[in-house]
Amino acid sequence: YSVTPRDREPAIFNLLRMHEAQTSIVFCKTRANVNHLLARMSNRGFKCVALSGELSQQERTHALQALRDGRARVCIATDVAARGIDLPGWNW
Repeated sequence: YSVTPRDREPAIFNLLRMHEAQTSIVFCKTRANVNHLLARMSNRGFKCVALSGELSQQERTHALQALRDGRARVCIATDVAARGIDLPGWNW
């Protein structure tokens, strides 16, 4: 599907609500986009974590653990930060 920039956020919200996956990942181009989308989704009741290059290893580990144990359902990440993510049970 092609989505205009103006419609991206509503499309992401609707897609995540419609499919109700146990865990999802959303990729963004920049850290600023990650932080913006994290705030918007959290305000709408989504349980989210963020991954970007600015995070320490401890912060990344904490975010991934939240996904593994179900405290978070959506990971919002830059593509660079997402390299090497190990989430057992995910069917890529």
